[in-house]
Amino acid sequence: MNVSADARRGGPDAGAMGDTRDNTARKSKTNKVFFTPDRIAYVLVFVLAVALYYRSLYYVAVWDDHALMTGEALGGGTFWGALTKPFLGQYYRPLTSLSYWFDFQNFRSNIFLWHQSSILLHAFGAMVAGMLGKAVSGNKWVGVLAAAAFAVQPSQVAAAAWVGGRTDVLSALVVPLFLLLTVKFFQTDKGRYLVGATLVLYVAAMVKEQNLAILLAVPALQAAFGTPTRKRLAVTATALAVPTIVFIATWLQYRQYASTTFPPSIVEGIARVGGCAANYFFLLVAPTSAPQATISLANFESIGWIAFGMAVLVGSLVAVWLVYKKDKVLAAVGACALALYFPVSNAIPMPSLLVGPYRVATVGALLAVLAAMLVERQWANKRPAVAVAVGVVIAFWAWATHRDMDVWKTEAGFFQAVAKHDPHSIIGQLNVVSSLIADRRFEEAFSASEAYLGWLMEGSDWRASLDAGKGLTMNARQSRRLEYNTGVRILDTKYLSGVVCNRATAMSGLGQTKQAKACFESALQIDPKCAPALFALGDIATPTDKELAVRLFKKAIAVRGVMAEYAHLGAILKDLGRYEEAAEAYRGALKRGDWLGDLWVDLAESEDMAGKSLLAQEAIAAAEGKLIANKDRFKEIKDRISRKSATLKSKG
Repeated sequence: MNVSADARRGGPDAGAMGDTRDNTARKSKTNKVFFTPDRIAYVLVFVLAVALYYRSLYYVAVWDDHALMTGEALGGGTFWGALTKPFLGQYYRPLTSLSYWFDFQNFRSNIFLWHQSSILLHAFGAMVAGMLGKAVSGNKWVGVLAAAAFAVQPSQVAAAAWVGGRTDVLSALVVPLFLLLTVKFFQTDKGRYLVGATLVLYVAAMVKEQNLAILLAVPALQAAFGTPTRKRLAVTATALAVPTIVFIATWLQYRQYASTTFPPSIVEGIARVGGCAANYFFLLVAPTSAPQATISLANFESIGWIAFGMAVLVGSLVAVWLVYKKDKVLAAVGACALALYFPVSNAIPMPSLLVGPYRVATVGALLAVLAAMLVERQWANKRPAVAVAVGVVIAFWAWATHRDMDVWKTEAGFFQAVAKHDPHSIIGQLNVVSSLIADRRFEEAFSASEAYLGWLMEGSDWRASLDAGKGLTMNARQSRRLEYNTGVRILDTKYLSGVVCNRATAMSGLGQTKQAKACFESALQIDPKCAPALFALGDIATPTDKELAVRLFKKAIAVRGVMAEYAHLGAILKDLGRYEEAAEAYRGALKRGDWLGDLWVDLAESEDMAGKSLLAQEAIAAAEGKLIANKDRFKEIKDRISRKSATLKSKG
């Protein structure tokens, strides 16, 4: 299909529906009617986007949400920390961090309002996708359809329904906005659009560094919508280079990427790219439930899946090239989608999980625009069957989104879905077994741990090694399976030691204390900083070797520093008569949650035994009204402190 330059700019040759748009626009200007039919349609799409995700307002914290809601993942929860510290300890994404920081400061633990922020951002993203669709097609109804397609697209679910997907819901808003301003500049040659595009590009990079990949598609946009003169190319390149260079300089100053696992060979690298493409095909184009709960590439290791994924990827590249000869506008939008897919394709090794259902939300925005343009093109070319088919696909997207959204409803539900659809995911296995342990279902937890380690360590005598406290030695095949799960070498030991630690905890719950101790020691062989293993071994050592227990608890605190570690350390130090140190440990526990009255009682007793009467009185007073399990002990210590205080006053 040949599309004239006038049509590409939204002129009179934009098609029959475009003529209707122009006539309506002229009448609107004359009559000064604000709520034109297309604007009313946009309002309805906004309402649709919110209504579709309404039930996610009641979803609980899942996965990374906990660290976000405490401020731990945001540089400690301060404005400057959010702006300069690595997001989630790995990524320099300051504007994403600041959006979370705003919620942290205003909403704290009210996750309903955190979800509200994400849903509203998603709805505004639909509006921007619609404006982009209108700009590239010259047809206001294409814009409305693009907005609706974006609103219901399954690739937006993990970004919009999960608080932790904020990076991608923001990206799906700002990247299309950058494209909109860039297209407007090429269409009109007005400098204000280029200035706007330059500023928004910097914002997009500060939201997610991978968004800079959209620059790869700018030449295609210029060829489709502008006149590619040398002067214009130079002006555009210079303007967009400024925010890129500034961001890179800032990123080099503050970034802290996790160590990346590079594939051992080119063949392995191609396998990752192919497996990744196969997974995202079933999220973006033909959505099934599995990709919403897939966080590893373990399901896509076979040659068949890798070949399928590579065929999808190569086929997409060829399709864009072939379409470019007939329809530069459609090809340019396709090029934008491919450019945004590039940084999450594993063509460049990922610094975190190899796949995630939230990662392609921005690609989905461009696919929504493509789908709307295809409907308009096929209808104008008198191919209503094709247009209807694309419309049916969009309707199917809406149904799939409704079907799969609840995977993010609860943490247990999410990881159970991961265990079902991605059974070899080490993160899914860790969390499912942890929930079984929390429910004291130790036999099931032990069986699940055994099954997973049996798959991962197939072909080796791993049980004997673990039960001897020697850790695990992995061959190339086993290491590859682990890398397909995470892709981050620095985290591989953390996850693997966690699986071993869960097995040990289940054994301990079954009364197999000696075997559990050896298994915890194996976890430390795998990862010397495995805090759960340090804590468990400290607990095991407490009855027989309190000094060893003190050392182990201190190591656990240095790595993780949770309330239970401080509380156990305080109890042992108090038993050893080291009361000032015990009081310091209890204060550390209370900093992580001051609601537990028994800890205030322990602190009061330690301060009292250390001869610090005033501090003991303050601590026992703070225990009043708190949750206290042993009320008799509270009364006994309170009376003792009161008597000592009265005695000191009488002497004074």
